[in-house]
Amino acid sequence: MDFIDELTIIDVCPFFNSIYNSMKKIYYYPFLVILFSSFFFYQLKGQNLDSLEQVLKTNIPDSTRLQILYDLTWAYSISATDKAILFNNQSLVIIENKKPFQELSWAKIQYYYGVIYKNKGEYNKSLKHFAEYKKIVIKHDKTFQIANVLYQEGAIYQFKGEYKLANQKNLEALKIYRELKNSSSIAMTLNSMATVDKLLNKDDEALKKYEEALAIYIQLKNTIGQADIHSNLGNLFTKKKRYDEALEHYFQQIKLDEQDGYELGLSYAYENIGSLYKEKKEFHLAKDYYEKSLAIREKGKDKRLQSIIYILYGDLLRQMNKMYQAEKKIKIGLEIAKENDITPQIEAGYLALSNLYEANDEAKKAIIYFKKHKNLKDSLLNKNITKQINELEIKYENSEKEKKIIELNIDNKIKDNKNFWMSIALLTLLALLVIVIYFLIQRQKNNKILQEKNDIISTSLHEKNILLKE
Repeated sequence: MDFIDELTIIDVCPFFNSIYNSMKKIYYYPFLVILFSSFFFYQLKGQNLDSLEQVLKTNIPDSTRLQILYDLTWAYSISATDKAILFNNQSLVIIENKKPFQELSWAKIQYYYGVIYKNKGEYNKSLKHFAEYKKIVIKHDKTFQIANVLYQEGAIYQFKGEYKLANQKNLEALKIYRELKNSSSIAMTLNSMATVDKLLNKDDEALKKYEEALAIYIQLKNTIGQADIHSNLGNLFTKKKRYDEALEHYFQQIKLDEQDGYELGLSYAYENIGSLYKEKKEFHLAKDYYEKSLAIREKGKDKRLQSIIYILYGDLLRQMNKMYQAEKKIKIGLEIAKENDITPQIEAGYLALSNLYEANDEAKKAIIYFKKHKNLKDSLLNKNITKQINELEIKYENSEKEKKIIELNIDNKIKDNKNFWMSIALLTLLALLVIVIYFLIQRQKNNKILQEKNDIISTSLHEKNILLKE
């Protein structure tokens, strides 16, 4: 079991606020006392969902109705996704008719759609709703909610086989959760990161993260979280062919999931034990556990999980030489994967059919499906290579831009220096010109004064000469 959605990931018990406000008008709504106790029991035990559904049929305020719809949507988001969508649709109608428009409430509904479609295996729909949600929570700077949607996106990219993107989203989420010191969400994210590490053959790193997550869940007394980690540790030890240790973890998971009545968790345990026995060539034991897993998943709505178990079961039947049954099961799984764009399972289905037709001496069909498998695998590889090339090109373009900016800054500095010295030169010349003009004016004044003095002296001498002649 790779992921487990935290039922308390957002708005753990938002209903109490609306109950409190409604209790102020208790004489109008006497049933709210009963509703409060029913809801409280539901929160603690995960039961009495039917009671809440019955309350929706009564005359209650929109605020109360909306909170009940939120809680029912979230409660059914894993176990009964179609039902969850119906409740979420009702929430959407209430929000879209409210004045003024409540943007954050609308965003919460988008988040719920994203989780529901993720659990249904309809990943493209899920990503669209999460994108709508993320835009709004970023706009309102809702840090915890940003981390939640990053985690959910990481889950989807893991299921789609895009592990680099999955790791990127998980790391971003983990950083926020650690800053917020949210233990449950830290464990949840470490769990998903470890699973990606395992898929990338980083087994030692995966083991450390699983153990850290398990320690947190034990401290929190979160039995569903503990069961999930035991499942993943079982998968890790199966991969290492340490079968006895793997079985210990799987049976520990079964014990915890039976205690909690968590059927989806049991379906993972049965699938994993079936795959372990299949690997050990104990086919009849494997078949028993695959059938147990399939029986649970056929009741649910998770298309990805249905696709996985059908293809695994079909491949087991091939090894047991039950070719007709094998082909039927594999084709069902492949069709589900195609309808829901689950690329890893489409590839697995093609390979399973190729192996089946090869074992059945149908070489032509075997080659056709092997080519489909290889083309899809190559396509995914080329897609990843193209993505890496694009990333390198972006880095190169950014580097060139930075280089041009530096060159431009240098040119600007040179121009600035040149302009500075030209300004200094002009100011100097202007100052010299002012000084020269000043001296010229002063010289002209002095010459005028001297001329006046000379004229006075000349007049005086002329007058003296006249007097002497007389």
